[in-house]
Amino acid sequence: MAWFIIGRMRLLNLLSLILGILLLVLSSALFIARRQPAPAWIGFSDYFNQLYLYDLNNEELHVMGSGAYPIWLPKGHWMMYGTTTYSNFPSELHISKYPYRSSRLITSPDFRYSQEYPHISPNGEWIAFSAWAGMEAYGMFYMSADGHEIYHLANWSDEATPWSPDGKKLAFLYEGGLYVVTAGQGSPVDVTNLPPFGAIPLPDDAREIVNIPDTRIGSLQWSSDGKWLFFRAGNGEIFRVRNDGSHLEQLTDGSSNHRVVSFGLSPDSQQIVFVTYEDLYVMRSDGSELKHLLGEELIATPIGWSPDGKWIYFRNSSSEDSFTKGIYRIRSDGSYLEQIIADSILYDAVLSPDGEWIAYYSGDDLAVYRIRNDGSRKELLANTHPEVTFISWSPPINKSWDYLILVGISAIFAGAGLSSQKLINKRGI
Repeated sequence: MAWFIIGRMRLLNLLSLILGILLLVLSSALFIARRQPAPAWIGFSDYFNQLYLYDLNNEELHVMGSGAYPIWLPKGHWMMYGTTTYSNFPSELHISKYPYRSSRLITSPDFRYSQEYPHISPNGEWIAFSAWAGMEAYGMFYMSADGHEIYHLANWSDEATPWSPDGKKLAFLYEGGLYVVTAGQGSPVDVTNLPPFGAIPLPDDAREIVNIPDTRIGSLQWSSDGKWLFFRAGNGEIFRVRNDGSHLEQLTDGSSNHRVVSFGLSPDSQQIVFVTYEDLYVMRSDGSELKHLLGEELIATPIGWSPDGKWIYFRNSSSEDSFTKGIYRIRSDGSYLEQIIADSILYDAVLSPDGEWIAYYSGDDLAVYRIRNDGSRKELLANTHPEVTFISWSPPINKSWDYLILVGISAIFAGAGLSSQKLINKRGI
């Protein structure tokens, strides 16, 4: 009887050890498989400034109340949005943490202007925005992420104010020139004593990068390493200049065939896709190896690049009505073209940060969808009768921590098996 009990104990301990090792291997494999983070949320708002949040992990739609233009801080659990008190414009910026939904006002109540079109720096420490008084533009500002310090940039411009990849520098336009400031080096403004309309001075620390006489600069973009600024100027040409103002280069020839409407850098900034009035082109970021991708059969409006730079996604804008007919992708070398979505797209479709999905608002059935980047899987996220005017993905969030629990449990099983086996061996059983 004793030998039967001892043999049974050994068998149980051996099984515990084997189970622990198997769990450890399984959890480690799952951990490695889940190391690639994925977006966890999609935020969007409609024409009447109703804010929605879709939980991708639990497949749940949350109606969040009044708000518009949700954008995400780099860590992914914090979302910033505007609230509306008049017309169709957000007047104050709020920040909320999800899934806990705690919310707070960012900007000082003493800042009496509406804060529009915010841009969060890549490091999450700064927020650039435009200030408005009703329907009239006032100026451009930036502030610390907690809202405690606000800095002026210049009188208002309809161009975006992009942050450098490290989040430390901000590019903006002032009286035809391209300028750069280093965040936090100037003096914060007194929000109770702001300059009058049209009289916002240039910051003391602003550095002029380039000024091309008698032309309008626009479409500012930083290279991924922060060394170059790309922009459109002149008769629809693409230029680039080093961030210290040296080596100004014209990349396109400015002929009638190459008058650029819009352009976008690849993730590694080694290629540029650009659209003329009828054609889609791609070239190296130094202007070499120009390649024609599409002609009059499709009028392309680029959506973005895949993270690996192999695909270019675009909307077909060739329809005679106000809708966009379908979304396509084409290899960056022009070798393969395919349609992903045939729906009418009312507003911008948005590629997910990991490049796996596209979120869009369908004008055919008034609903928000997401679809795989190859069109293989389509999911309904929300039916919204008011038109959805803004969609944003949360940054990739690594959810691998839940598998650490499995790792811990498996380690306990394995440890218990080993400890028991050592005890049995020590006693000579």
